[in-house]
Amino acid sequence: MLDKPFKDYYEQIEILKDRNLIMDDLSFAVHALSEYSYYSLINGVGEVYLKSKNLNVFKDGTSIEELVAVYVLDKHFRTIILSQIMSIEKSLKTKLSYWISFKYGADNNGENSYIRINNYSSKHSGMRRSVINNAKDIMSSKTKHKGKNKSSSLMHYINNHNHIPPWILIDEMTLGEVQYFYKIFKSEDKDMLSKSLFRLWEQTYKLNYNERLEFTSLSLEMVRKYRNLCAHGDLIIKSNVSAYISPKFLIDFFDNEKIISTSDIKNGISSNGLYVCILTIVSLTDDTDQLNIFLNSLLDIKNAVETSSYDIISIYNIFKLPSDFYERISAILKWIS
Repeated sequence: MLDKPFKDYYEQIEILKDRNLIMDDLSFAVHALSEYSYYSLINGVGEVYLKSKNLNVFKDGTSIEELVAVYVLDKHFRTIILSQIMSIEKSLKTKLSYWISFKYGADNNGENSYIRINNYSSKHSGMRRSVINNAKDIMSSKTKHKGKNKSSSLMHYINNHNHIPPWILIDEMTLGEVQYFYKIFKSEDKDMLSKSLFRLWEQTYKLNYNERLEFTSLSLEMVRKYRNLCAHGDLIIKSNVSAYISPKFLIDFFDNEKIISTSDIKNGISSNGLYVCILTIVSLTDDTDQLNIFLNSLLDIKNAVETSSYDIISIYNIFKLPSDFYERISAILKWIS
């Protein structure tokens, strides 16, 4: 006998009623289960509304409408965050390939190749060798790299030109591969790339040289982890992203108490939570037009939260956001205007 047999929507509803979930509107309940799935709503969002995981019973007053509202809000956040991280990824690739070309040239062949191993730091020799070998594999005549078809741009260069310049190679890489390319940079090259990433904030941040380089590495890891989470459709409210940035870095970076302050540390702000991710995205965005779009997109979902009939503070807590989250986003917008 199957331990998880199929249940139709009406059977699912009866099970959820027995678990203390309010489902007064039967037609809406059926719509919700058919549109978002039992697994996403109940095993996903529903977990944060349980009295106890052991009891598997919902807290008093929890309705399926609220689960749907939180699921949709989570999806909005994921969509906005993924879009801006992809913009950051494009900017990072552009800056990285430009600096490699400027410093080491555009030829990938012979003694003057920009991927010559001595152009990069020997601090992590194993990583350096792996990154260089991966780059060579991408530029090989094979039509696939790690099981994926190579782009038409790369294949055009492979078949029609006598070299593959950095801007073609880097554009072919994943964000993770680009991140590791940055890791093998020599200190002076890391410094230049880091400065270009934070160009918009160069007059405000109070990070010293070493702190800035560490913050750059941590920030790239943070956006990579959140990019993967959002791209795979995982719920932010259930995530435990294995990338951490000390709020102290962000306090010194923004140097603005309306955005983040030492009181946030005292209040236990999550070092891998949504708000830290959002501030990291803000720090890595050096185009004011893109930043305005990103921040205003976050403000656009304010009404959906504040005009709902649900406990606003509870919803903020679920997303690990400060209770004055939207005031802080408005403060960033005012600051850059």
